[in-house]
Amino acid sequence: MPLDVYDDNPEGRSAAEDNQRPYIGILFECCGVYARVYRRIGERVYHARCPRCLRAVHVHVAPHGTSDRLFRAH
Repeated sequence: MPLDVYDDNPEGRSAAEDNQRPYIGILFECCGVYARVYRRIGERVYHARCPRCLRAVHVHVAPHGTSDRLFRAH
């Protein structure tokens, strides 16, 4: 079951603004669950937790980035 993981929207952004934020998809192999993770504005890291077991994952953005949008958390 897909799940979108958002921060708590402290700046009061609209849904249209959220759709423009960069995101990645992570397959949490611990529980076989996929989540879409949005990066917070101004940060160069994605923070995520498995929706079932709450295992934390942090994905850092390299200086030149990558075109990959899907990742696996082992």
